[in-house]
Amino acid sequence: MAKKSRTYNSSLNLLSSFGKQMITLILGFVSRWFFIKILGASYLGINGLFANIISVLSMADLGFGSAIVYSMYKPLAENNERKLAALLQFYKRVYKVIALVISVIGFSLIPFLKYLVKLDTPIEHIEIYYILFLANVIISYLYSYKMCIITADQKDYLLNIYSFVFTIIQFVLQLVVLFALKNYIVYLVVQILCSFANNVFSSRKAVQHYPFIINKEKLSSAEKQEISKNIKSMFLYKIGGVLLNNTDNILISTLVGTITVGFYSNYSMIVQSIDTFARMFFSSINAGIGNLSVSEDIEYQFKIYKIVDFIAYMIYGFCTVCLFILMGDFIELCYGKEYRLETIICALIVINFYIPGIISANSVYRNATGMFKQMKYLLIITSFINLVLSVILGIKYGLFGIFLATGVSRLLTNVWYEPMILYKKYFHHRIREYIITHLSRDVILILVLVVVNFTCKICRHLNIVSFLVKTIICGATTLLLLIIIYWRTEEFVVLRARMKGKIVKE
Repeated sequence: MAKKSRTYNSSLNLLSSFGKQMITLILGFVSRWFFIKILGASYLGINGLFANIISVLSMADLGFGSAIVYSMYKPLAENNERKLAALLQFYKRVYKVIALVISVIGFSLIPFLKYLVKLDTPIEHIEIYYILFLANVIISYLYSYKMCIITADQKDYLLNIYSFVFTIIQFVLQLVVLFALKNYIVYLVVQILCSFANNVFSSRKAVQHYPFIINKEKLSSAEKQEISKNIKSMFLYKIGGVLLNNTDNILISTLVGTITVGFYSNYSMIVQSIDTFARMFFSSINAGIGNLSVSEDIEYQFKIYKIVDFIAYMIYGFCTVCLFILMGDFIELCYGKEYRLETIICALIVINFYIPGIISANSVYRNATGMFKQMKYLLIITSFINLVLSVILGIKYGLFGIFLATGVSRLLTNVWYEPMILYKKYFHHRIREYIITHLSRDVILILVLVVVNFTCKICRHLNIVSFLVKTIICGATTLLLLIIIYWRTEEFVVLRARMKGKIVKE
Protein backbone atom coordinates (compact mmCIF):
# COMPACT_ATOMS: atom_id res chain seq x y z
CA MET A 1 0.00 0.00 0.00
CA ALA A 2 2.87 2.36 0.87
CA LYS A 3 4.54 1.63 -2.45
CA LYS A 4 1.36 2.34 -4.37
CA SER A 5 0.99 5.55 -2.37
CA ARG A 6 4.47 6.65 -3.41
CA THR A 7 3.56 6.38 -7.09
CA TYR A 8 0.12 7.96 -6.58
CA ASN A 9 1.52 10.94 -4.64
CA SER A 10 4.39 11.39 -7.09
CA SER A 11 1.93 11.50 -9.99
CA LEU A 12 -0.36 13.99 -8.25
CA ASN A 13 2.59 16.18 -7.28
CA LEU A 14 3.87 16.13 -10.84
CA LEU A 15 0.52 16.91 -12.48
CA SER A 16 -0.48 19.65 -10.06
CA SER A 17 2.97 21.24 -10.15
CA PHE A 18 2.97 21.15 -13.94
CA GLY A 19 -0.42 22.90 -14.13
CA LYS A 20 0.58 25.49 -11.55
CA GLN A 21 3.91 26.22 -13.22
CA MET A 22 2.37 26.45 -16.68
CA ILE A 23 -0.01 29.16 -15.49
CA THR A 24 2.81 30.88 -13.58
CA LEU A 25 5.03 30.83 -16.67
CA ILE A 26 2.39 32.28 -19.01
CA LEU A 27 1.34 34.99 -16.55
CA GLY A 28 4.99 35.73 -15.80
CA PHE A 29 5.81 36.43 -19.44
CA VAL A 30 2.72 38.60 -19.92
CA SER A 31 3.45 40.53 -16.71
CA ARG A 32 7.11 41.01 -17.70
CA TRP A 33 6.12 42.34 -21.12
CA PHE A 34 3.94 45.04 -19.55
CA PHE A 35 6.58 45.69 -16.86
CA ILE A 36 9.24 46.42 -19.50
CA LYS A 37 6.93 48.58 -21.62
CA ILE A 38 5.68 50.64 -18.67
CA LEU A 39 8.61 50.83 -16.22
CA GLY A 40 11.57 50.08 -18.51
CA ALA A 41 14.86 48.15 -18.49
CA SER A 42 16.32 49.98 -15.48
CA TYR A 43 13.59 48.75 -13.14
CA LEU A 44 13.88 45.29 -14.69
CA GLY A 45 17.59 45.30 -13.83
CA ILE A 46 16.91 46.39 -10.24
CA ASN A 47 14.28 43.66 -9.93
CA GLY A 48 16.77 41.00 -11.03
CA LEU A 49 19.60 42.36 -8.86
CA PHE A 50 17.57 42.54 -5.64
CA ALA A 51 16.09 39.08 -6.24
CA ASN A 52 19.67 37.77 -6.44
CA ILE A 53 20.74 39.56 -3.25
CA ILE A 54 17.77 38.10 -1.38
CA SER A 55 18.65 34.63 -2.69
CA VAL A 56 22.16 35.01 -1.29
CA LEU A 57 20.75 36.10 2.07
CA SER A 58 18.61 32.94 2.13
CA MET A 59 21.75 30.89 2.83
CA ALA A 60 21.13 31.87 6.47
CA ASP A 61 18.74 28.91 6.26
CA LEU A 62 21.94 26.85 6.80
CA GLY A 63 20.43 23.92 4.93
CA PHE A 64 18.12 23.47 7.89
CA GLY A 65 14.99 22.92 5.78
CA SER A 66 16.56 20.04 3.82
CA ALA A 67 17.88 18.44 6.99
CA ILE A 68 14.47 18.64 8.70
CA VAL A 69 12.63 17.17 5.70
CA TYR A 70 15.15 14.31 5.61
CA SER A 71 14.59 13.77 9.37
CA MET A 72 10.85 13.37 8.75
CA TYR A 73 11.03 10.41 6.34
CA LYS A 74 11.43 7.79 9.04
CA PRO A 75 8.83 9.10 11.56
CA LEU A 76 6.33 9.48 8.70
CA ALA A 77 6.91 5.86 7.67
CA GLU A 78 6.46 4.81 11.31
CA ASN A 79 3.52 7.18 11.91
CA ASN A 80 5.39 8.68 14.87
CA GLU A 81 3.28 11.78 15.55
CA ARG A 82 5.21 12.80 18.66
CA LYS A 83 8.51 12.93 16.77
CA LEU A 84 6.95 14.82 13.86
CA ALA A 85 5.36 17.42 16.16
CA ALA A 86 8.66 17.86 18.00
CA LEU A 87 10.52 18.34 14.70
CA LEU A 88 8.04 21.01 13.58
CA GLN A 89 8.22 22.89 16.89
CA PHE A 90 12.01 22.81 16.72
CA TYR A 91 11.85 23.97 13.11
CA LYS A 92 9.56 26.86 14.11
CA ARG A 93 11.96 28.14 16.78
CA VAL A 94 14.99 27.93 14.51
CA TYR A 95 13.24 29.68 11.61
CA LYS A 96 12.34 32.62 13.86
CA VAL A 97 16.04 32.99 14.60
CA ILE A 98 16.86 32.70 10.88
CA ALA A 99 14.30 35.41 10.04
CA LEU A 100 15.97 37.67 12.62
CA VAL A 101 19.45 36.96 11.21
CA ILE A 102 18.30 37.71 7.65
CA SER A 103 16.70 40.95 8.88
CA VAL A 104 19.89 42.13 10.58
CA ILE A 105 22.21 41.20 7.70
CA GLY A 106 19.72 42.47 5.11
CA PHE A 107 19.34 45.91 6.68
CA SER A 108 23.10 46.19 7.21
CA LEU A 109 23.59 45.95 3.43
CA ILE A 110 21.53 49.08 2.68
CA PRO A 111 24.53 51.49 2.81
CA PHE A 112 26.32 49.34 0.20
CA LEU A 113 23.53 49.31 -2.39
CA LYS A 114 25.06 52.32 -4.17
CA TYR A 115 28.10 50.20 -5.01
CA LEU A 116 25.98 47.38 -6.47
CA VAL A 117 23.52 49.44 -8.54
CA LYS A 118 25.12 51.01 -11.62
CA LEU A 119 22.73 52.99 -13.82
CA ASP A 120 23.35 55.81 -16.29
CA THR A 121 20.25 57.57 -14.95
CA PRO A 122 19.81 57.15 -11.16
CA ILE A 123 16.45 55.90 -9.85
CA GLU A 124 14.89 57.19 -6.63
CA HIS A 125 13.71 55.07 -3.68
CA ILE A 126 16.24 52.25 -4.31
CA GLU A 127 16.43 51.58 -0.56
CA ILE A 128 12.64 51.27 -0.26
CA TYR A 129 12.51 48.77 -3.12
CA TYR A 130 15.20 46.69 -1.45
CA ILE A 131 13.44 46.76 1.96
CA LEU A 132 10.23 45.50 0.34
CA PHE A 133 12.12 42.60 -1.25
CA LEU A 134 13.63 41.86 2.15
CA ALA A 135 10.26 42.00 3.92
CA ASN A 136 8.81 39.44 1.51
CA VAL A 137 11.44 36.80 2.29
CA ILE A 138 11.32 37.44 6.07
CA ILE A 139 7.56 36.87 6.12
CA SER A 140 7.94 33.57 4.26
CA TYR A 141 10.38 32.27 6.90
CA LEU A 142 7.85 32.91 9.66
CA TYR A 143 5.25 30.65 8.03
CA SER A 144 6.99 28.09 5.84
CA TYR A 145 8.00 25.68 8.62
CA LYS A 146 4.56 24.03 8.75
CA MET A 147 4.57 23.17 5.05
CA CYS A 148 7.71 21.00 5.20
CA ILE A 149 5.74 18.02 6.56
CA ILE A 150 3.56 18.10 3.43
CA THR A 151 6.69 18.00 1.27
CA ALA A 152 8.20 15.14 3.27
CA ASP A 153 4.92 13.21 2.97
CA GLN A 154 4.88 13.66 -0.84
CA LYS A 155 1.69 15.75 -0.84
CA ASP A 156 2.76 19.05 -2.35
CA TYR A 157 -0.37 18.94 -4.49
CA LEU A 158 -2.29 20.03 -1.38
CA LEU A 159 -0.49 23.39 -1.52
CA ASN A 160 -0.37 23.92 -5.28
CA ILE A 161 -3.98 25.09 -5.44
CA TYR A 162 -3.22 28.04 -3.15
CA SER A 163 -0.11 28.93 -5.11
CA PHE A 164 -2.17 28.80 -8.30
CA VAL A 165 -4.95 31.05 -6.95
CA PHE A 166 -2.67 33.69 -5.43
CA THR A 167 -0.47 33.76 -8.53
CA ILE A 168 -3.51 34.76 -10.59
CA ILE A 169 -4.62 37.33 -8.00
CA GLN A 170 -1.13 38.82 -7.90
CA PHE A 171 -0.96 38.94 -11.69
CA VAL A 172 -4.26 40.82 -11.99
CA LEU A 173 -3.52 43.28 -9.19
CA GLN A 174 -0.01 44.04 -10.43
CA LEU A 175 -1.28 44.71 -13.94
CA VAL A 176 -3.83 47.14 -12.50
CA VAL A 177 -1.03 48.86 -10.56
CA LEU A 178 1.19 49.10 -13.67
CA PHE A 179 -1.54 50.58 -15.85
CA ALA A 180 -3.24 52.81 -13.28
CA LEU A 181 -0.37 53.96 -11.05
CA LYS A 182 2.88 53.03 -12.81
CA ASN A 183 4.28 52.69 -9.29
CA TYR A 184 6.94 50.09 -8.50
CA ILE A 185 6.48 50.40 -4.72
CA VAL A 186 2.78 49.47 -4.87
CA TYR A 187 3.72 46.72 -7.36
CA LEU A 188 6.03 45.17 -4.72
CA VAL A 189 3.49 45.64 -1.91
CA VAL A 190 0.97 43.60 -3.91
CA GLN A 191 3.60 40.86 -4.23
CA ILE A 192 4.17 40.85 -0.46
CA LEU A 193 0.46 40.70 0.37
CA CYS A 194 -0.18 37.81 -2.02
CA SER A 195 2.85 35.92 -0.73
CA PHE A 196 1.67 36.46 2.85
CA ALA A 197 -1.85 35.22 2.05
CA ASN A 198 -0.46 32.15 0.29
CA ASN A 199 1.68 31.30 3.33
CA VAL A 200 -1.22 31.74 5.75
CA PHE A 201 -3.62 29.50 3.80
CA SER A 202 -0.92 26.89 3.16
CA SER A 203 -0.06 26.78 6.87
CA ARG A 204 -3.73 26.21 7.74
CA LYS A 205 -3.88 23.36 5.22
CA ALA A 206 -0.88 21.72 6.91
CA VAL A 207 -2.57 21.91 10.33
CA GLN A 208 -5.81 20.61 8.81
CA HIS A 209 -4.14 17.45 7.50
CA TYR A 210 -1.68 16.99 10.36
CA PRO A 211 -3.42 18.48 13.45
CA PHE A 212 -0.85 16.94 15.80
CA ILE A 213 1.90 19.32 14.56
CA ILE A 214 0.64 22.08 16.87
CA ASN A 215 1.32 19.88 19.92
CA LYS A 216 4.07 21.27 22.16
CA GLU A 217 6.51 18.38 21.87
CA LYS A 218 10.26 18.62 22.32
CA LEU A 219 13.16 16.76 20.75
CA SER A 220 15.57 14.91 22.98
CA SER A 221 19.20 16.00 23.13
CA ALA A 222 20.23 12.97 21.06
CA GLU A 223 17.65 13.83 18.36
CA LYS A 224 18.84 17.44 18.20
CA GLN A 225 22.45 16.28 17.89
CA GLU A 226 21.55 14.03 14.95
CA ILE A 227 19.81 16.89 13.14
CA SER A 228 22.71 19.22 13.96
CA LYS A 229 25.14 16.80 12.28
CA ASN A 230 23.09 16.88 9.09
CA ILE A 231 22.72 20.66 9.28
CA LYS A 232 26.47 21.21 9.69
CA SER A 233 27.12 19.13 6.59
CA MET A 234 24.26 20.65 4.61
CA PHE A 235 25.21 24.17 5.70
CA LEU A 236 28.46 24.15 3.72
CA TYR A 237 26.74 22.65 0.68
CA LYS A 238 23.97 25.24 0.98
CA ILE A 239 26.41 28.17 1.11
CA GLY A 240 28.25 26.84 -1.91
CA GLY A 241 25.04 26.34 -3.87
CA VAL A 242 23.73 29.82 -3.10
CA LEU A 243 27.02 31.52 -3.97
CA LEU A 244 27.32 29.48 -7.17
CA ASN A 245 23.75 29.94 -8.42
CA ASN A 246 22.79 33.38 -7.14
CA THR A 247 25.72 35.75 -7.60
CA ASP A 248 25.66 36.23 -11.39
CA ASN A 249 23.32 39.23 -11.29
CA ILE A 250 25.35 40.89 -8.55
CA LEU A 251 28.56 40.42 -10.55
CA ILE A 252 26.91 41.57 -13.78
CA SER A 253 25.53 44.70 -12.10
CA THR A 254 28.90 45.52 -10.53
CA LEU A 255 31.20 44.66 -13.45
CA VAL A 256 28.99 45.32 -16.49
CA GLY A 257 25.96 47.41 -15.47
CA THR A 258 22.52 47.07 -13.86
CA ILE A 259 20.62 47.44 -17.17
CA THR A 260 22.49 44.37 -18.47
CA VAL A 261 21.01 42.49 -15.51
CA GLY A 262 17.61 43.36 -16.96
CA PHE A 263 18.58 42.03 -20.39
CA TYR A 264 19.93 38.81 -18.89
CA SER A 265 16.92 38.44 -16.58
CA ASN A 266 14.70 37.83 -19.61
CA TYR A 267 16.86 34.86 -20.52
CA SER A 268 17.19 33.66 -16.93
CA MET A 269 13.42 33.79 -16.49
CA ILE A 270 12.98 31.44 -19.45
CA VAL A 271 15.76 29.11 -18.33
CA GLN A 272 14.59 29.08 -14.70
CA SER A 273 10.99 28.43 -15.77
CA ILE A 274 12.05 25.49 -17.94
CA ASP A 275 14.29 24.27 -15.13
CA THR A 276 11.37 24.47 -12.72
CA PHE A 277 9.28 22.36 -15.09
CA ALA A 278 12.10 19.85 -15.46
CA ARG A 279 12.72 19.61 -11.73
CA MET A 280 9.06 18.93 -11.00
CA PHE A 281 9.70 15.30 -11.80
CA PHE A 282 12.68 15.13 -9.45
CA SER A 283 10.88 17.01 -6.68
CA SER A 284 7.87 14.71 -7.01
CA ILE A 285 9.99 11.58 -6.48
CA ASN A 286 12.41 12.95 -3.88
CA ALA A 287 10.41 11.74 -0.88
CA GLY A 288 9.73 8.43 -2.65
CA ILE A 289 13.47 7.92 -3.14
CA GLY A 290 13.98 8.76 0.51
CA ASN A 291 11.44 6.08 1.39
CA LEU A 292 13.21 3.60 -0.90
CA SER A 293 16.51 4.30 0.85
CA VAL A 294 15.11 2.87 4.09
CA SER A 295 12.99 0.07 2.59
CA GLU A 296 14.82 -1.44 -0.44
CA ASP A 297 18.18 -3.08 -1.10
CA ILE A 298 21.08 -1.20 -2.73
CA GLU A 299 20.96 -3.01 -6.07
CA TYR A 300 17.31 -2.16 -6.61
CA GLN A 301 18.02 1.45 -5.63
CA PHE A 302 20.88 1.51 -8.17
CA LYS A 303 18.53 0.36 -10.94
CA ILE A 304 16.11 3.14 -10.06
CA TYR A 305 19.00 5.61 -9.94
CA LYS A 306 20.06 4.74 -13.50
CA ILE A 307 16.50 5.25 -14.74
CA VAL A 308 16.26 8.64 -12.99
CA ASP A 309 19.67 9.59 -14.41
CA PHE A 310 18.53 8.68 -17.93
CA ILE A 311 15.31 10.68 -17.50
CA ALA A 312 17.40 13.68 -16.41
CA TYR A 313 19.43 13.43 -19.61
CA MET A 314 16.36 13.09 -21.84
CA ILE A 315 14.59 16.05 -20.21
CA TYR A 316 17.57 18.39 -20.05
CA GLY A 317 19.00 17.24 -23.38
CA PHE A 318 15.71 17.99 -25.14
CA CYS A 319 15.33 21.35 -23.39
CA THR A 320 18.95 22.34 -24.10
CA VAL A 321 18.58 21.87 -27.85
CA CYS A 322 15.28 23.74 -27.95
CA LEU A 323 16.51 26.59 -25.76
CA PHE A 324 19.64 27.16 -27.83
CA ILE A 325 17.72 27.26 -31.10
CA LEU A 326 14.58 29.12 -30.00
CA MET A 327 15.37 31.36 -27.02
CA GLY A 328 16.97 34.26 -28.89
CA ASP A 329 14.12 34.44 -31.40
CA PHE A 330 11.58 34.33 -28.57
CA ILE A 331 13.25 37.24 -26.74
CA GLU A 332 13.36 39.31 -29.94
CA LEU A 333 9.69 38.65 -30.71
CA CYS A 334 8.50 39.38 -27.18
CA TYR A 335 10.63 42.29 -26.04
CA GLY A 336 12.44 43.64 -29.12
CA LYS A 337 15.74 43.09 -30.91
CA GLU A 338 17.59 45.37 -28.50
CA TYR A 339 16.97 42.86 -25.69
CA ARG A 340 18.56 39.98 -27.60
CA LEU A 341 22.02 38.86 -26.41
CA GLU A 342 24.77 37.50 -28.65
CA THR A 343 24.59 33.85 -29.75
CA ILE A 344 27.76 32.92 -27.83
CA ILE A 345 26.26 34.37 -24.62
CA CYS A 346 23.04 32.42 -25.23
CA ALA A 347 25.12 29.25 -25.75
CA LEU A 348 26.85 29.70 -22.38
CA ILE A 349 23.53 30.34 -20.62
CA VAL A 350 22.17 27.10 -22.08
CA ILE A 351 25.34 25.14 -21.17
CA ASN A 352 25.04 26.39 -17.58
CA PHE A 353 21.45 25.10 -17.64
CA TYR A 354 22.47 21.71 -19.04
CA ILE A 355 25.44 20.90 -16.77
CA PRO A 356 23.60 20.88 -13.39
CA GLY A 357 20.49 19.46 -15.06
CA ILE A 358 22.03 16.21 -16.26
CA ILE A 359 23.36 15.45 -12.77
CA SER A 360 19.93 15.93 -11.17
CA ALA A 361 19.75 12.25 -10.20
CA ASN A 362 22.81 12.74 -8.01
CA SER A 363 21.12 15.69 -6.27
CA VAL A 364 17.97 13.65 -5.66
CA TYR A 365 19.90 10.79 -4.08
CA ARG A 366 22.14 13.12 -2.10
CA ASN A 367 19.11 14.79 -0.49
CA ALA A 368 17.00 11.65 -0.13
CA THR A 369 19.72 9.46 1.37
CA GLY A 370 21.24 12.08 3.64
CA MET A 371 24.69 12.02 2.04
CA PHE A 372 25.40 15.56 3.16
CA LYS A 373 28.64 14.82 5.00
CA GLN A 374 30.46 13.28 2.05
CA MET A 375 29.81 16.30 -0.18
CA LYS A 376 29.73 19.18 2.29
CA TYR A 377 32.81 21.00 0.93
CA LEU A 378 32.06 20.40 -2.74
CA LEU A 379 30.02 23.46 -3.68
CA ILE A 380 32.10 25.70 -1.41
CA ILE A 381 35.10 24.84 -3.59
CA THR A 382 32.99 25.20 -6.76
CA SER A 383 31.63 28.60 -5.72
CA PHE A 384 35.11 29.84 -4.74
CA ILE A 385 36.51 28.87 -8.15
CA ASN A 386 33.47 30.46 -9.81
CA LEU A 387 33.81 33.72 -7.87
CA VAL A 388 37.53 34.10 -8.60
CA LEU A 389 37.14 33.20 -12.29
CA SER A 390 34.04 35.40 -12.64
CA VAL A 391 35.88 38.48 -11.37
CA ILE A 392 38.99 37.80 -13.49
CA LEU A 393 37.12 36.86 -16.67
CA GLY A 394 34.28 39.33 -16.03
CA ILE A 395 36.66 42.30 -15.89
CA LYS A 396 38.33 41.19 -19.12
CA TYR A 397 35.43 39.74 -21.13
CA GLY A 398 32.28 41.08 -19.44
CA LEU A 399 29.13 38.96 -19.62
CA PHE A 400 30.88 36.21 -21.59
CA GLY A 401 33.56 35.83 -18.91
CA ILE A 402 31.07 35.63 -16.02
CA PHE A 403 29.03 32.88 -17.67
CA LEU A 404 32.13 31.01 -18.84
CA ALA A 405 33.43 30.97 -15.25
CA THR A 406 30.24 29.30 -14.01
CA GLY A 407 30.47 26.46 -16.51
CA VAL A 408 34.20 25.89 -15.97
CA SER A 409 33.87 25.83 -12.18
CA ARG A 410 31.16 23.14 -12.38
CA LEU A 411 33.16 21.02 -14.82
CA LEU A 412 36.18 21.14 -12.52
CA THR A 413 34.25 20.01 -9.44
CA ASN A 414 30.73 18.68 -8.88
CA VAL A 415 30.18 17.25 -12.38
CA TRP A 416 32.55 14.38 -11.58
CA TYR A 417 33.05 14.44 -7.81
CA GLU A 418 29.42 14.10 -6.71
CA PRO A 419 28.65 10.98 -8.80
CA MET A 420 32.01 9.48 -7.79
CA ILE A 421 31.14 9.71 -4.10
CA LEU A 422 27.62 8.42 -4.71
CA TYR A 423 28.90 5.43 -6.70
CA LYS A 424 31.73 4.62 -4.31
CA LYS A 425 30.18 5.26 -0.89
CA TYR A 426 26.51 4.44 -1.47
CA PHE A 427 26.05 2.15 -4.48
CA HIS A 428 29.47 0.47 -4.24
CA HIS A 429 29.95 0.57 -8.01
CA ARG A 430 32.82 1.82 -10.15
CA ILE A 431 32.49 5.31 -11.59
CA ARG A 432 33.91 4.33 -15.00
CA GLU A 433 30.51 3.27 -16.36
CA TYR A 434 28.98 6.63 -15.36
CA ILE A 435 31.75 8.67 -17.04
CA ILE A 436 31.62 6.71 -20.32
CA THR A 437 27.81 6.89 -20.40
CA HIS A 438 27.67 10.64 -19.81
CA LEU A 439 30.45 11.52 -22.23
CA SER A 440 28.77 9.50 -24.98
CA ARG A 441 25.45 11.22 -24.22
CA ASP A 442 27.10 14.65 -24.48
CA VAL A 443 28.59 13.81 -27.89
CA ILE A 444 25.26 12.48 -29.16
CA LEU A 445 23.45 15.61 -27.95
CA ILE A 446 25.90 17.86 -29.81
CA LEU A 447 25.25 15.89 -33.01
CA VAL A 448 21.49 16.13 -32.44
CA LEU A 449 21.83 19.90 -31.92
CA VAL A 450 23.74 20.29 -35.20
CA VAL A 451 21.13 18.28 -37.13
CA VAL A 452 18.14 20.08 -35.58
CA ASN A 453 19.73 23.52 -36.05
CA PHE A 454 20.34 22.74 -39.73
CA THR A 455 16.73 21.53 -40.13
CA CYS A 456 15.37 24.72 -38.57
CA LYS A 457 17.24 26.89 -41.08
CA ILE A 458 14.21 26.57 -43.40
CA CYS A 459 12.53 29.23 -41.23
CA ARG A 460 14.50 32.24 -42.44
CA HIS A 461 12.32 35.23 -41.53
CA LEU A 462 11.39 35.94 -37.93
CA ASN A 463 7.69 36.47 -37.26
CA ILE A 464 5.11 34.78 -35.05
CA VAL A 465 4.06 32.21 -37.68
CA SER A 466 7.62 31.23 -38.65
CA PHE A 467 8.58 31.03 -34.96
CA LEU A 468 5.70 28.64 -34.22
CA VAL A 469 6.68 26.51 -37.22
CA LYS A 470 10.31 26.54 -36.08
CA THR A 471 9.26 25.55 -32.55
CA ILE A 472 7.27 22.56 -33.84
CA ILE A 473 10.11 21.45 -36.12
CA CYS A 474 12.70 21.88 -33.38
CA GLY A 475 10.72 20.06 -30.68
CA ALA A 476 9.53 17.21 -32.90
CA THR A 477 12.92 16.60 -34.54
CA THR A 478 14.83 16.68 -31.26
CA LEU A 479 12.41 14.31 -29.53
CA LEU A 480 12.30 11.93 -32.49
CA LEU A 481 16.09 11.74 -32.77
CA LEU A 482 16.57 11.11 -29.05
CA ILE A 483 13.91 8.39 -29.02
CA ILE A 484 15.37 6.65 -32.08
CA ILE A 485 18.91 6.76 -30.66
CA TYR A 486 18.00 5.44 -27.20
CA TRP A 487 15.00 3.23 -28.01
CA ARG A 488 16.82 -0.06 -27.35
CA THR A 489 18.88 1.00 -24.35
CA GLU A 490 18.29 -0.76 -21.04
CA GLU A 491 17.01 2.38 -19.32
CA PHE A 492 14.55 3.20 -22.12
CA VAL A 493 13.24 -0.38 -22.17
CA VAL A 494 12.53 -0.19 -18.43
CA LEU A 495 11.12 3.31 -18.78
CA ARG A 496 8.74 2.26 -21.54
CA ALA A 497 7.42 -0.43 -19.22
CA ARG A 498 6.71 2.22 -16.61
CA MET A 499 5.30 5.00 -18.77
CA LYS A 500 2.34 5.46 -16.42
CA GLY A 501 4.58 7.09 -13.83
CA LYS A 502 5.56 3.91 -12.00
CA ILE A 503 9.02 5.08 -11.19
CA VAL A 504 9.22 3.11 -7.96
CA LYS A 505 8.53 -0.55 -7.54
CA GLU A 506 4.99 -1.61 -6.78
